[in-house]
Amino acid sequence: MDNFNLKKYLAEGRLLKENQDDLFIKAGFNFDDGLLGGVGSGGGGYYDHISDKISGYNLDKFDEEEFNNWYDNFSKESFNNNTYTQEEMREEGIDSLKLPKGIHQLGNDTEAYGAGEVRDDKVVIYSYPSLSDDMGTEFLRIFSLSKDGRIIPKLSKEEVKAKLASNEYAII
Repeated sequence: MDNFNLKKYLAEGRLLKENQDDLFIKAGFNFDDGLLGGVGSGGGGYYDHISDKISGYNLDKFDEEEFNNWYDNFSKESFNNNTYTQEEMREEGIDSLKLPKGIHQLGNDTEAYGAGEVRDDKVVIYSYPSLSDDMGTEFLRIFSLSKDGRIIPKLSKEEVKAKLASNEYAII
């Protein structure tokens, strides 16, 4: 590591080619039990609470007002997340110095399911809300986060509304 050339490494774009999950795992994060750990009330996902408000516990209703309020006001703070302070990371054996500052997409080659934001004083892991059919065979991202922290709608409001109103999809 004595001959490591950061400028050359960045110029070659190697940082962008590395799996971001691997970077976080090498730093000591553990995603074995999901991005944020265990799941919500119904076992469906991190967004069960809002899904229950909009679609009912058994996907037996559709509350358009609740949906509009959630979708129209979705912000970076609306993502379910885990925040790790420097002290918590030290206690859990996480070395955030191994991670470049900024927002990094977490997920597979085809679709990010969350993001990790590395700051000077903490690391925040965000989970992206998705739609899932009632059989759990289809997963569609609703929102994601850009590298500069902007919310990116992955599905239009009308697409999400139609799928939820069909009582065959839930937000997870």
